[in-house]
Amino acid sequence: MKALFLRTDFYGHLTVGGSFSHVKGFLGGLRKGGHDYVAVSSGELPAEKEKFAQIPYSDLFRNLPEVLSLAYNYRLINSLPAIIDREKPDFLYHRHSEFNYSSSVLAKRLSLPLVLEFNGSEVWVKKNWGRAYLTFLLRWAEDVQLRRADIIAVVSDVIRDDLVRMGINRSRILVNPNGVDPDVFRPDLDVNDLRQQHELDGKIVVC
Repeated sequence: MKALFLRTDFYGHLTVGGSFSHVKGFLGGLRKGGHDYVAVSSGELPAEKEKFAQIPYSDLFRNLPEVLSLAYNYRLINSLPAIIDREKPDFLYHRHSEFNYSSSVLAKRLSLPLVLEFNGSEVWVKKNWGRAYLTFLLRWAEDVQLRRADIIAVVSDVIRDDLVRMGINRSRILVNPNGVDPDVFRPDLDVNDLRQQHELDGKIVVC
């Protein structure tokens, strides 16, 4: 099978971090499982160049983040059909992000299954860790995605149970716990040179 992997959050020029390890592991897992992909994102991704397309946010995003997050839906809805027509994916795989409902529109319009990777409620994040002005639209977009997705992939039983309490049918939820690639994250490697380089001898390092 072939997936169109879609990442729609704004992360600017970042190229490292947990989310990138997650994406790299997921795309690599598809290939190891005998499947193919094309990845589309707002910024750079750890994906094979010939299988990657970038659809950036407006340069004014930091000035009007909520408005331009909503406008980004239209950029995706207008740009993605050409990629989908060329690549002919069997399904859409969308990493859920705030204000974004584009994959629901495209899945319905193009009759494609939609898998939504849901790592938590953006409504909850904004309420507890940030600030939102257009909360009703944030909640509406999240609800559209959760109701439209054929499969909702989560990383824990806790998130699954939260979704069930929100009225999502348990049969549509796939618990796919995070893991570690032991070929990349190896506790057996000798890191003494790095410790000396960064003057960390005798110190506890947590990373």
